[in-house]
Amino acid sequence: SDGKAAMMSINLVWLCSLLVLLGYKWTDATDLSQCMSALGMQSGMIKDEDLTASSSFEIGNVGPQNARVRTEREGGAWCPKEPVTREPTEWLEVNLHVVRVITSVETQGRFGNGQGQEFTEAFLIDYWRPKLGKWVRYRNITGNEVNKKIYYITKLSKIIRV
Repeated sequence: SDGKAAMMSINLVWLCSLLVLLGYKWTDATDLSQCMSALGMQSGMIKDEDLTASSSFEIGNVGPQNARVRTEREGGAWCPKEPVTREPTEWLEVNLHVVRVITSVETQGRFGNGQGQEFTEAFLIDYWRPKLGKWVRYRNITGNEVNKKIYYITKLSKIIRV
């Protein structure tokens, strides 16, 4: 009878622990359908000083501060200093300051008052967050790293590089 009581007590503790864990996971879930709002590249909520790049052809005209979609400022885009090669050495970095859910990335060619001819044919995405402590290359569900269009992802990130 004491053995039965001890076993019931252990089962009750186990059941309560399981309910706490299930409740935690349920309340900690993110509803991705609510995560389609822009983070502020177009609106300017992401400040110019939060945009950095590996290099810039001409910092004032095509520096990282001009890498904003549907916005025509100065040269109308960010352009790296050197021609881009197959080896990814150039990047544009957006510092979000806090960990955010990133669900999509959008790119656009340079308008440049109708004179722009430049656009990216493909890009890679690296993301960083404090708990990882390193850059991680994003891969889609098929394992592909290279992206050629607007696409949808789900990653928690504090800083993102394209």
